[in-house]
Amino acid sequence: MPMELRHLRYFVAVAGPETTDTDFTWAEFLRRNNDELVAGWGNLVNRSISMAAKNFGEIPAAGDLTEADQALLATARGAFATVGDLISRHRLKAAIGEAMRVVSDANKYLSDQAPWKIKDDPARLGTILNVALQVVSDCNVLLTPFLVLLGASIGVLTTAGQAGIANPGPHGFSEILYAYSSAANNNGSAFAGLTVSTPFYNITTGIAMWFGRFGSIIPVLAIAGALAAKKRIATTAGSLPTHGPLFVVLLLGTVVLVGALTYVPAFALGPVVEHLMMLSGK
Repeated sequence: MPMELRHLRYFVAVAGPETTDTDFTWAEFLRRNNDELVAGWGNLVNRSISMAAKNFGEIPAAGDLTEADQALLATARGAFATVGDLISRHRLKAAIGEAMRVVSDANKYLSDQAPWKIKDDPARLGTILNVALQVVSDCNVLLTPFLVLLGASIGVLTTAGQAGIANPGPHGFSEILYAYSSAANNNGSAFAGLTVSTPFYNITTGIAMWFGRFGSIIPVLAIAGALAAKKRIATTAGSLPTHGPLFVVLLLGTVVLVGALTYVPAFALGPVVEHLMMLSGK
């Protein structure tokens, strides 16, 4: 597999120095990328989506959940609080390690359940793939913040990234953070004080933009297609209307909570510090 900047970005996240020094070796670099990115995350996404597409043509409905199903879903749900807490304490290495642990657990779940061996039991096959795809969607959310945070980290730590900063200090960090936030999640704009017309920023923000777009669009389109293919059922007392205030509050609350846990620590190093300095007259 040819090396790209995203492979270096991942290696810096999982093996870079945080509290102690670290050594870089090509052997460890290749092992991390091949064993974790390709054989781990890539394999999970490929197996889950390809089997669902081949056997159902959509995201299959879940039947009765076994203990193994419930345990994996609980692991994925619990990872949001753990990863958010680690990011809030600036422990990016441990945070991405926790996210990749969920990926590893999901791969083990698929291997243990062996859905390719039970094609004669479509109900159980559909349940396994439904659970796996739920976890793929969860892991997609868990891993997405690292496009912004790791991109900003590399920009701050490297000479090529620092060369584009016209305003050193907290404002310079804010400029880099905004550039990668916008590239991964918005329109790809940047502050005028950051020179982004360089090979470094063109390549790194382009990668963040590509993965930030397609990494979210593909799962969302798959879920939308599965929902569109489902039959309409009558509303019952257990239904949650998507046009009511309760759904809106739950959705907005989740977005705000996940966003706050992920990005507030980085904001504290840039915009918040800059504002406090401004108030103190510095």
